[in-house]
This record gives sequence, C-alpha cells and structure tokens, in this order.
Amino acid sequence: MKFRIIKYYDRYQPQIIDKPFYNGYQWEDKWINIGSSNGYPTVEDAKKYCQKYKEEQEEILTSVDEDLKQYSEGLSLEIGKLGTNGRKLTLTADGDVDYFEDLINLYEQSPVLDFWDIVAFKQGKGPNVKITFGNYHLNSKNMWFMPMENAEDEQQLGLQIALDENATEDEDLLVAVYSLIEEMIGEYECATLLSYFELITLSNNMEEQGFR
Repeated sequence: MKFRIIKYYDRYQPQIIDKPFYNGYQWEDKWINIGSSNGYPTVEDAKKYCQKYKEEQEEILTSVDEDLKQYSEGLSLEIGKLGTNGRKLTLTADGDVDYFEDLINLYEQSPVLDFWDIVAFKQGKGPNVKITFGNYHLNSKNMWFMPMENAEDEQQLGLQIALDENATEDEDLLVAVYSLIEEMIGEYECATLLSYFELITLSNNMEEQGFR
C-alpha cells in the first residue's frame, strides 16, 4: 500500500539571502511505502503511520509559521487539501492591510514548485458560501445584498445586507458577516474595496427594494 504525501524536509543553510523564507525549506513530493514485515500493511499499520505523519506535520507547520512571523509578524499560511495536481499554499495577512506589502513582496519572491501552488491572499469562493462563527451559522443563499456608494472614496463601496438574524450590533455577528463576505470575494478585495457594511433584518420584497 502506498500513501501519497507532501511534507517539509529538514532545514538547510539558505543559499540566496534575498529569499529568507523560501530558502529555509525544501519542498518535495515523495512516495513512501509502509507495511508489515511480510510486505502487506495492516489497517493498524496505516493508522499508526497516519497519526505519526499528522503529529510530524503539525510540528513542522508550527516551525514554518514561527519562521514566517520572523519575516513579518502579520503573515501566516494555509495549506490546502491534497489534490491530483498537488496542494495550494496560501499566504495570508488575515485581512490586515498593514501587512499587505510584506505579503506581496514575499509572494513575488516565491519559487516555482512542482507540487505546490503558491497563492497570495485567501481567494474568493463565489456567491455560495456557508460559514459558522460563534453561535451564528450563515448561508449567503439566505442573505440579500445591496451596494452602497462611499461619498468619501469612489474606489470603495459599502454594502447593506439583509439577513434572517437579529440585526443588532453583536460583535460575533459582525465578524461572521465580514468573514462570509471575505470568503465570497477574497481577502484582498474585501479589505481594499469594502469600506463598511450595514445589517438589516430580512423583510418581504427585498428584490423590489434593490437587493440582490
């Protein structure tokens, strides 16, 4: 039995000083065989291997994150699921525009890797998004949106959002709504284009009121 894995390998001395983060690690795709002494793996063999790999992966990810914080304390990374074409490695500033320049500089230095797709900023997933934050479970299909102009900056806009929740100034609800918008349109777009949003309670005839 073979398990397709992606892992980080041991640190080595960086050769190029203008890429301090990427050159601290070697990224590789590798086949690893596991099995019992007779060459046939058991379910227990697989479970032990997977648990060991999970623990090893968490330790290495923690180490990588610490090194990334030394480059810029506002950056972090997200590892996507393993697919037929590899994994996606997303560099993110978690929506904090103060660190966008650091992120862009790091992304522009990124090497071309066979089994990794390095992406700058969390990407938008489109109009159909579900999210849970605290006690709130939001589904974009159950929400209505209407763009609003920003009189102070024509390059930015606001949103009036109607949802089937008690539209009060609840901090968890505000975070949940912002996170949902970010997932819909992407981290960079949400932080640079959206200047504010206003929540209202869902009512009848939303489309006639200009909502979509």
